[in-house]
Amino acid sequence: RPGGPRFSTDFDDAPRSCLDLLALNRFADSKQLEFALKKAVEYNADPNHSGYEKPLALAVRARNLTAVNTLLSLGATVDRQALAALRYISDVRVRHEIEGKFLAAFQRGECASTLKVLKDVSLWIIVQSGNVKAAKKRLKDQGNSADAGVLLALRRCRDGDKQELRRIMVEKFGERSVAGWSAEAATYELVAG
Repeated sequence: RPGGPRFSTDFDDAPRSCLDLLALNRFADSKQLEFALKKAVEYNADPNHSGYEKPLALAVRARNLTAVNTLLSLGATVDRQALAALRYISDVRVRHEIEGKFLAAFQRGECASTLKVLKDVSLWIIVQSGNVKAAKKRLKDQGNSADAGVLLALRRCRDGDKQELRRIMVEKFGERSVAGWSAEAATYELVAG
């Protein structure tokens, strides 16, 4: 299983395309992997195929930075599946690099479903990105949508807005709930880390 049993899903025994297998192979030589991905797309492999998991989500799940970068350059769409895979990366360097690539793709408008993804995206990704304005709006619009996953995102937030985001959540949900979710998030990081 890619990444060991910790990263397994119900789809790990599913048939895989060549792009899927390349996306999962983070131990391959970077130049050879990039070349193979480009050749596969040149021969009509679709970086956005609708298999069980798209190649970009697999590359994120496997923490394969070369595959993430190459797939994005080949037109892979950042979607909910890729964002969900990002949630489980505890390595700060890898997570920040992938977040940066995704953000750049959104900003360039290279994602066909950017508006839908951003509209439907969970509160945790808004918090993890440090977007105070969007977090306030989401909490106002959707009410009680916080949980330990959101506090895990707050722990991983790289901007200086952690205190403001925490204050907003305490104001909305109360100190006791936020403290409980914080403890759950810390436990998750220790177990999954």
